[in-house]
Amino acid sequence: MSGCAVVGDAAYSAAFRTTFVDVAKLSAEELRQLDAMQVREARDGLVYVSRGKVTGLACSLSVAPLVPVFFWTPPLSEVNGRTPKEAAMTQMRVKALKLGANAVLSPSCVHHDIVDWGNNCFESWGLYGRGHGDPIYSTMIKAGIPETASVASTSPRVGAHASPAARRLPRCPRR
Repeated sequence: MSGCAVVGDAAYSAAFRTTFVDVAKLSAEELRQLDAMQVREARDGLVYVSRGKVTGLACSLSVAPLVPVFFWTPPLSEVNGRTPKEAAMTQMRVKALKLGANAVLSPSCVHHDIVDWGNNCFESWGLYGRGHGDPIYSTMIKAGIPETASVASTSPRVGAHASPAARRLPRCPRR
């Protein structure tokens, strides 16, 4: 019976739960871009190029059916995030990066502290936003041109090291 439950969870997860990206497998360049990724509110007067919706999820799972020993996916770490909320934010930022974005605009957050049936998690943190890029940065990435200080200064994006305010985690209501 436990084999069926494991296969059932794997099938359910593949069909419904958002995918997780292994941050440890990102290239040095992707890690640099991830470090520069901003999370911010949309501002009037700035032009953004939408790259699409992005979702980040941190999910508490059980080691086996009927065994109350839990772990977080993705695993909590310096790279993934030290807390489940930070891990969900990292997942959202990585997915935006994979879409060619340099920012996530107006993210929202949901914390399920009881079973999250929609994602098949015992507890979850979900962050939802839109990946965006500005026209100058997006053109440079597509052309393979490294970002230079003179071009970066014309862009509304923060330089190589985003300030803590640029990575501010949104407030999460409990559900």
